[in-house]
Amino acid sequence: MNVMPGLCETCSRRPEPPASERVGLDPQVLFGSYAGLLLRLLASGFSLSELQVTGCWSGLQRLHRHAPDLFPAPEELFLQMLTADAGPGGPSTPCKGSGG
Repeated sequence: MNVMPGLCETCSRRPEPPASERVGLDPQVLFGSYAGLLLRLLASGFSLSELQVTGCWSGLQRLHRHAPDLFPAPEELFLQMLTADAGPGGPSTPCKGSGG
């Protein structure tokens, strides 16, 4: 099998580095982006099983595995979003280390 240089042999696409190794991307900024997207998808009527196959869910899982004391698991965040009192700005999604 011919594989182009720089491509993964098993999946034939460029392997994506972990979020913590991407140049210029702050994990807390990534968390906010992923959590915001998760909230929008949930508000749009996505079910848990539909959310679990999204890129934002995968990103939240990676962040949680990398720093579980700082970032909640996506399941935990999902439950927080379901039970949050949605005020004028909607529920907030802070990381654990932000004090909120």
